[in-house]
Amino acid sequence: VGLRVLQFIVGVTLSVALSTFLNLLFAYAASFEWTRNELYPLDRLSTVFYKSFNSVVYEELIFRSYVLYKIHHWFGEKPAVLSTSIAFGMYHWFTMGVLGNVSMMVWIFFYTGLWGVMFAFCYTRTGSLLLATGLHWGWNFFDQVVFNKEGEGLVKPIMTDRTERLGNDIGFLIGTLPTVLFAVVIILYLIREKKIQI
Repeated sequence: VGLRVLQFIVGVTLSVALSTFLNLLFAYAASFEWTRNELYPLDRLSTVFYKSFNSVVYEELIFRSYVLYKIHHWFGEKPAVLSTSIAFGMYHWFTMGVLGNVSMMVWIFFYTGLWGVMFAFCYTRTGSLLLATGLHWGWNFFDQVVFNKEGEGLVKPIMTDRTERLGNDIGFLIGTLPTVLFAVVIILYLIREKKIQI
Protein backbone atom coordinates (compact mmCIF):
# COMPACT_ATOMS: atom_id res chain seq x y z
CA VAL A 1 0.00 0.00 0.00
CA GLY A 2 2.81 2.39 0.86
CA LEU A 3 4.47 1.97 -2.53
CA ARG A 4 1.20 2.52 -4.41
CA VAL A 5 0.45 5.70 -2.47
CA LEU A 6 4.00 6.90 -3.17
CA GLN A 7 3.49 6.26 -6.88
CA PHE A 8 0.35 8.40 -6.83
CA ILE A 9 2.11 11.20 -4.95
CA VAL A 10 5.07 11.11 -7.35
CA GLY A 11 2.70 11.27 -10.34
CA VAL A 12 0.76 14.23 -8.95
CA THR A 13 3.95 16.04 -7.93
CA LEU A 14 5.58 15.64 -11.35
CA SER A 15 2.58 16.81 -13.35
CA VAL A 16 1.74 19.69 -10.97
CA ALA A 17 5.37 20.85 -11.09
CA LEU A 18 5.33 20.67 -14.90
CA SER A 19 2.05 22.58 -15.22
CA THR A 20 3.12 25.26 -12.73
CA PHE A 21 6.55 25.74 -14.29
CA LEU A 22 5.21 25.96 -17.85
CA ASN A 23 2.43 28.38 -16.96
CA LEU A 24 4.79 30.66 -15.05
CA LEU A 25 7.34 30.45 -17.86
CA PHE A 26 4.61 31.21 -20.38
CA ALA A 27 3.58 34.29 -18.39
CA TYR A 28 7.17 35.50 -18.17
CA ALA A 29 7.89 34.98 -21.87
CA ALA A 30 4.63 36.61 -23.00
CA SER A 31 4.90 39.44 -20.44
CA PHE A 32 1.66 38.87 -18.59
CA GLU A 33 0.70 38.01 -15.02
CA TRP A 34 -1.40 35.38 -13.36
CA THR A 35 -3.63 36.86 -10.68
CA ARG A 36 -6.24 35.44 -8.35
CA ASN A 37 -9.65 35.21 -9.96
CA GLU A 38 -11.89 37.07 -7.53
CA LEU A 39 -14.98 35.85 -9.37
CA TYR A 40 -14.16 32.18 -8.86
CA PRO A 41 -16.58 30.79 -6.26
CA LEU A 42 -14.41 28.93 -3.76
CA ASP A 43 -17.41 26.96 -2.54
CA ARG A 44 -17.36 25.22 -5.94
CA LEU A 45 -13.82 23.97 -5.42
CA SER A 46 -14.72 20.74 -3.66
CA THR A 47 -17.22 19.89 -6.42
CA VAL A 48 -14.74 20.72 -9.18
CA PHE A 49 -12.05 18.75 -7.34
CA TYR A 50 -14.33 15.70 -7.19
CA LYS A 51 -15.48 15.96 -10.82
CA SER A 52 -11.92 16.41 -12.07
CA PHE A 53 -10.66 13.41 -10.12
CA ASN A 54 -13.70 11.32 -11.01
CA SER A 55 -13.28 11.94 -14.76
CA VAL A 56 -9.62 10.87 -14.61
CA VAL A 57 -10.44 7.71 -12.64
CA TYR A 58 -13.17 6.90 -15.17
CA GLU A 59 -10.76 7.21 -18.09
CA GLU A 60 -8.07 5.19 -16.32
CA LEU A 61 -10.51 2.41 -15.44
CA ILE A 62 -11.83 2.23 -19.01
CA PHE A 63 -8.64 2.60 -21.05
CA ARG A 64 -6.04 1.09 -18.75
CA SER A 65 -7.66 -1.11 -16.14
CA TYR A 66 -10.14 -2.92 -18.38
CA VAL A 67 -9.28 -2.57 -22.08
CA LEU A 68 -5.50 -2.58 -21.71
CA TYR A 69 -5.67 -5.42 -19.19
CA LYS A 70 -7.70 -7.60 -21.56
CA ILE A 71 -5.59 -6.88 -24.67
CA HIS A 72 -2.40 -7.35 -22.67
CA HIS A 73 -3.49 -10.84 -21.67
CA TRP A 74 -4.60 -11.77 -25.19
CA PHE A 75 -1.83 -10.25 -27.32
CA GLY A 76 0.93 -8.88 -25.08
CA GLU A 77 2.19 -5.52 -23.88
CA LYS A 78 3.02 -3.71 -27.13
CA PRO A 79 -0.34 -4.29 -28.88
CA ALA A 80 -2.12 -3.36 -25.65
CA VAL A 81 -0.20 -0.10 -25.24
CA LEU A 82 -0.58 0.85 -28.92
CA SER A 83 -4.28 0.05 -29.31
CA THR A 84 -5.41 1.69 -26.07
CA SER A 85 -3.34 4.80 -26.82
CA ILE A 86 -4.95 5.09 -30.27
CA ALA A 87 -8.39 4.74 -28.67
CA PHE A 88 -7.45 7.31 -26.01
CA GLY A 89 -6.39 9.80 -28.67
CA MET A 90 -9.56 9.32 -30.71
CA TYR A 91 -11.71 9.57 -27.57
CA HIS A 92 -10.41 13.10 -27.04
CA TRP A 93 -11.73 14.19 -30.44
CA PHE A 94 -15.15 13.99 -28.83
CA THR A 95 -14.36 15.26 -25.33
CA MET A 96 -12.43 18.26 -26.70
CA GLY A 97 -14.96 19.03 -29.45
CA VAL A 98 -12.55 19.07 -32.40
CA LEU A 99 -14.41 16.75 -34.80
CA GLY A 100 -14.28 18.27 -38.29
CA ASN A 101 -11.23 20.42 -37.60
CA VAL A 102 -8.64 18.21 -39.29
CA SER A 103 -5.52 20.00 -38.08
CA MET A 104 -6.75 19.98 -34.48
CA MET A 105 -7.82 16.35 -34.78
CA VAL A 106 -4.33 15.36 -35.91
CA TRP A 107 -2.68 17.32 -33.11
CA ILE A 108 -5.05 16.15 -30.36
CA PHE A 109 -4.67 12.55 -31.54
CA PHE A 110 -0.87 12.78 -31.40
CA TYR A 111 -0.70 14.68 -28.12
CA THR A 112 -3.26 12.74 -26.07
CA GLY A 113 -2.23 9.48 -27.74
CA LEU A 114 1.36 10.04 -26.63
CA TRP A 115 0.23 10.68 -23.07
CA GLY A 116 -1.89 7.56 -23.43
CA VAL A 117 1.30 5.62 -24.19
CA MET A 118 2.85 7.08 -21.04
CA PHE A 119 -0.18 6.15 -18.91
CA ALA A 120 -0.27 2.65 -20.42
CA PHE A 121 3.39 1.97 -19.61
CA CYS A 122 2.77 3.32 -16.10
CA TYR A 123 0.26 0.52 -15.69
CA THR A 124 2.17 -2.31 -17.39
CA ARG A 125 5.45 -1.51 -15.63
CA THR A 126 4.10 -0.87 -12.11
CA GLY A 127 1.07 -3.17 -12.08
CA SER A 128 -1.02 -0.34 -10.67
CA LEU A 129 -3.15 2.54 -11.93
CA LEU A 130 -1.95 4.95 -9.26
CA LEU A 131 1.10 6.40 -11.04
CA ALA A 132 -0.92 7.01 -14.21
CA THR A 133 -3.82 8.44 -12.20
CA GLY A 134 -1.51 10.81 -10.34
CA LEU A 135 0.12 12.07 -13.54
CA HIS A 136 -3.21 12.36 -15.31
CA TRP A 137 -5.16 14.08 -12.55
CA GLY A 138 -2.38 16.43 -11.45
CA TRP A 139 -2.03 17.76 -14.98
CA ASN A 140 -5.75 18.05 -15.66
CA PHE A 141 -6.55 19.79 -12.39
CA PHE A 142 -3.78 22.39 -12.54
CA ASP A 143 -4.02 23.06 -16.27
CA GLN A 144 -7.81 23.31 -16.34
CA VAL A 145 -8.88 24.42 -12.86
CA VAL A 146 -5.93 26.42 -11.53
CA PHE A 147 -4.22 27.90 -14.60
CA ASN A 148 -7.23 28.18 -16.88
CA LYS A 149 -6.18 30.31 -19.85
CA GLU A 150 -9.80 31.24 -20.57
CA GLY A 151 -9.92 33.11 -17.27
CA GLU A 152 -12.25 30.63 -15.57
CA GLY A 153 -9.83 29.11 -13.07
CA LEU A 154 -8.52 29.93 -9.61
CA VAL A 155 -6.05 32.30 -11.24
CA LYS A 156 -6.51 34.16 -14.50
CA PRO A 157 -4.14 35.76 -16.99
CA ILE A 158 -4.00 39.57 -17.15
CA MET A 159 -3.20 40.30 -20.78
CA THR A 160 -2.97 43.26 -23.12
CA ASP A 161 -3.32 43.04 -26.91
CA ARG A 162 0.46 42.87 -27.16
CA THR A 163 0.88 40.09 -24.61
CA GLU A 164 -1.99 38.14 -26.20
CA ARG A 165 -0.21 38.26 -29.56
CA LEU A 166 3.03 37.20 -27.91
CA GLY A 167 1.20 34.41 -26.14
CA ASN A 168 -0.23 33.12 -29.41
CA ASP A 169 3.22 33.21 -31.01
CA ILE A 170 5.08 31.35 -28.29
CA GLY A 171 2.26 29.35 -26.70
CA PHE A 172 2.90 26.24 -28.78
CA LEU A 173 6.64 26.31 -28.15
CA ILE A 174 6.41 26.77 -24.38
CA GLY A 175 3.05 25.21 -23.57
CA THR A 176 3.12 22.12 -25.75
CA LEU A 177 6.55 20.91 -26.79
CA PRO A 178 7.78 20.47 -23.19
CA THR A 179 4.75 18.31 -22.37
CA VAL A 180 5.60 16.09 -25.33
CA LEU A 181 9.20 15.86 -24.12
CA PHE A 182 7.97 15.11 -20.59
CA ALA A 183 5.90 12.17 -21.83
CA VAL A 184 8.79 10.83 -23.92
CA VAL A 185 11.19 10.97 -20.95
CA ILE A 186 8.72 9.14 -18.68
CA ILE A 187 8.10 6.51 -21.38
CA LEU A 188 11.83 5.93 -21.93
CA TYR A 189 12.33 5.59 -18.17
CA LEU A 190 9.45 3.14 -17.79
CA ILE A 191 10.39 0.85 -20.67
CA ARG A 192 13.71 0.25 -18.93
CA GLU A 193 11.83 -1.10 -15.93
CA LYS A 194 11.11 -4.80 -15.64
CA LYS A 195 7.72 -5.92 -16.91
CA ILE A 196 5.22 -6.92 -14.22
CA GLN A 197 2.64 -9.65 -14.63
CA ILE A 198 -0.72 -7.85 -14.59
